[in-house]
Amino acid sequence: MLSRKIDRSVVALAFAAGLSACGGAAQTSTNPGASSAGNGASGPPVLASQPSSSADQRQSTTVQAAPAPQPPILVTGFTDVTSRFTANRPKLQSFAFARFTNDTQYWIFIAGRNNGFHGFKQPDEDFPAANANTKIWVIKDVYGSPTVYSMDVAQLPSKFDPIKPQWMSSNPLFYQDYSSGLLYIAGGYGPDIDGTYKTFPILSAVKIDDLVYAVTGNVPSRLNNSIAYASSPLVQATGAEMLKLADGNFYVVMGHNFQGKYSDFITNNQQNNAKASQTYLKAINQFRATPNFTTGTIALTPGKVFSNADQFGRRDLNVAYTVMQDGQAGIGAYGGVFTPNPQQLNYYFPIYLGQGQGTQTPIIDTSYEQKMSAYSCAKVVFYSKAKQATYTTFFGGISRWRFDYTINEFVENARIGDPSVPNFSDGMPWINTITTLAHTWTSPTTGTTSEVAQPTTTLPGYLGSEALFIPRTAGSPSLNVYQMDIIDLDALPKGTPFSLGYLYGGTVAMPSKFYQGVQVDSGQTPTAINDKIYEVFIQIPRASN
Repeated sequence: MLSRKIDRSVVALAFAAGLSACGGAAQTSTNPGASSAGNGASGPPVLASQPSSSADQRQSTTVQAAPAPQPPILVTGFTDVTSRFTANRPKLQSFAFARFTNDTQYWIFIAGRNNGFHGFKQPDEDFPAANANTKIWVIKDVYGSPTVYSMDVAQLPSKFDPIKPQWMSSNPLFYQDYSSGLLYIAGGYGPDIDGTYKTFPILSAVKIDDLVYAVTGNVPSRLNNSIAYASSPLVQATGAEMLKLADGNFYVVMGHNFQGKYSDFITNNQQNNAKASQTYLKAINQFRATPNFTTGTIALTPGKVFSNADQFGRRDLNVAYTVMQDGQAGIGAYGGVFTPNPQQLNYYFPIYLGQGQGTQTPIIDTSYEQKMSAYSCAKVVFYSKAKQATYTTFFGGISRWRFDYTINEFVENARIGDPSVPNFSDGMPWINTITTLAHTWTSPTTGTTSEVAQPTTTLPGYLGSEALFIPRTAGSPSLNVYQMDIIDLDALPKGTPFSLGYLYGGTVAMPSKFYQGVQVDSGQTPTAINDKIYEVFIQIPRASN
């Protein structure tokens, strides 16, 4: 949720008590076989690996990498296209999004916030209502001469009063179902109608075409029979993601349920659970949803709950489609925060889940420790059928590791000192690095993973957190879809740069404190909304790996 790093402030306040790609480098691991979950925890099968040392033991270490293969996707640059959009465009982070094509291309934005990273302690107001997005935004003709339209959420028909607070919340889960033309919104954090801060137990669905016409024509009544909703603890999450697979099931992937204000969660350096509480889902919840727009309700049918107390206690992670062993789209979960032991670090084993009717099992890849982009950021996924490989490219965000271009290696950030001293670092700074994680299955339960940093191109700022990558849907070359939102890499031209899409929204950090060339005091770094819109250009190398 907006700056969903509440635990970062916990570690800052309680630090004294418990400290708490040409020419680039790639980290590669190959898993030899299957085993059970480590650390004595029962759970789903995992990809086999050698036991890894604790994060504390790995601090301040340098991982020597083999010479990197050429990145399969080269980011060649960014163009600031902000001036093409009107000044009244939505400037948001942690929002829900959909796109719609009729006579032209439309972008739709609901919920989110218009300020940067939240405060740390009282009397800061962590999520002030004044910074909540209270409008439904539609941008028309995004590739031509954009026009911005908006409608207050309060203008929704009164029958939808129960969902109005959710549509103004921070970091709701969302999923656009292209086959049905629906946008689903789940969970989210913010004040209810009575001012009580909560994570909403609501799943809502709206017909995207009617929403566009209602906003652009200022006709809220158009939505009378276009919205449906249900209440269920299965969707009561924030800092999570929601995807739907070809099996017809939705999946809420991890996250947490936060009740009360963040500022009440920390009082006198302690968690005050009398006023606020935080519960991690530690699960992937499967369910089916059948909207009835005549009654305005959703029939929600629970499926299987995939639980793992050791590895699923994650929030603010990156979740994206991936291609599974059978060639079908599945779910990949990467990073996430914060680990209980060692305190306040990130998770690093990738997790994969394929489709099924409650019979599938998550695979935890303990053979590879993801280095970069541990916190929710903009991302895009490619698949090469020829190479049987999925490539997930992450744009910046927050990371426990950094890529040191002077030695072409990934280096873990040290945690430095006490927060009261000038050179304090919590080891999780903002980054401007772009990396691609490649994954190839070698058997039903084993695979090979590698991670490559862009050799020369970085982001135009310390941004990417809570941002969205929007693939281009018009122009040349066409971005063909392999399945779901996965781009068919084999169909793209090689050797020539082209526009891939846009980076929109999120936060931008302005770090100013460095120690021996490394960013420090990242938890206190000033942040703001990224109000720039960047067009992203890439090139597929002629001899890509």
